Amino acid sequence: MPPVGVLALFPSLLVPLLLIAFPASVWPAVLAYHAWCLGIGIAFAAPSDRHRPALARHPYRFIAVTTILAALAAEMMARGYVDVRPWLPANWVEVARRAMPWTVFAAYSLVVHTYAEERFWREALLRQATVLHSAAAFGLMHVAAVWVLLGPGAAMVAGVGATLAGLVWGVAARRYQAIWPCVLTHAAVDAAILRVLWALLPVG
Repeated sequence: MPPVGVLALFPSLLVPLLLIAFPASVWPAVLAYHAWCLGIGIAFAAPSDRHRPALARHPYRFIAVTTILAALAAEMMARGYVDVRPWLPANWVEVARRAMPWTVFAAYSLVVHTYAEERFWREALLRQATVLHSAAAFGLMHVAAVWVLLGPGAAMVAGVGATLAGLVWGVAARRYQAIWPCVLTHAAVDAAILRVLWALLPVG
């Protein structure tokens, strides 16, 4: 397996270990993971990336549809039209509070998190792996992290969701030969998740 392919398995060890080592806050794991994604993404960057030809297919429809669907789903759940509370793990509020301060975490997630993940998973890794392999490794990392935080049930749901998202973003990265459509739609999905959690999180 190519070096970057081997490195794709490392976050599945790094993130859970840091979450266990620092149980009071998710920040050490988050910061280390994103530093790793950016570092590997830069290390495996191809010099020709700056000179790519104009895109034959424009991703604007993909970005618009994804953003609208994510926003509509989030509002349905945040306003209680779709009640997701019975499906949430019992300790989700305690885990969410480990990401405080929330405004900082939200801004960080939408700017740094989305770019850092796409820079590694949908750029560096896809040069040496298939879309399926990249998505599977992406899903495995989410299973490992969420298992530590919320238990096996939530981990399986997160793993399936992350794998499907990885497939969609992997196909988009290949189709458009760029990661910025993935970064923008990743931010839209994360904003939707944060919107729902913010609406459901008890005040105080």
